[in-house]
Amino acid sequence: MHINCRPALSVLALLVALASPALAKQPPEKAVANLDVGEGLETTLFASEPMMLSPSSIDIDHLGRVWVCEVVNYRGHRNKRQEGDRILVLEDTSGDGKADKSTVFYQGREIDSVHGVCVLGNKVIVSAGDNVWIMTDEDGDLKADKKAALFTKIGGAQHDHGIHAFCFGPDGKLYFNFGNASRQLTDASGKIITDKAGNEVKASRQPYQQGMAFRCDLDGSNVETLGWNFRNNWEVTVDSFGTV
Repeated sequence: MHINCRPALSVLALLVALASPALAKQPPEKAVANLDVGEGLETTLFASEPMMLSPSSIDIDHLGRVWVCEVVNYRGHRNKRQEGDRILVLEDTSGDGKADKSTVFYQGREIDSVHGVCVLGNKVIVSAGDNVWIMTDEDGDLKADKKAALFTKIGGAQHDHGIHAFCFGPDGKLYFNFGNASRQLTDASGKIITDKAGNEVKASRQPYQQGMAFRCDLDGSNVETLGWNFRNNWEVTVDSFGTV
């Protein structure tokens, strides 16, 4: 996937600011002042409250639009937003490096505590609760027209050690992981998946336990368990050499 580095660094600045109570008290414009960047790089503020609240994961599509998981309904605040958590699309329509347009791609209680978004063409993979959804925008209006389960009953709902974001690898496969609050990987019907090594994907110590990392085909088939016994690595990525 093509990555536009400038908005990525800008949103990173926002995430760092929100992660620290001390920094969060500062005006949004000062968030980047606390970041050290390498020579030749620049950080600018791309978006802040009230345009979005509590981002947990982002992805950037081929047009430079920033897709954001917005979490409000988490743990003690799980009923704060009755309409459910949201997937937002932030755009810079004027080219000045700042988001000036926000679109709600999807909102619903079934994605409360959403912790992962991966944009692949007109399909969006959303990791939320203990399920993974594939949402499809059929007409290009940045609204989800279809929603289908990819994996279900993973465990770890309302926990940041659950299922995380997917990424598209150079081999055309999906890479992803969950932390040690999740217990298993099941298909859309709820059946526990048997991976290509012949093992059921569940935390049973036969042989898998704790957090796990995987890859699979785009339709969720041919699951491979790449590693296990992790605590909670937050997402995975894979380089052009296949190193995870």
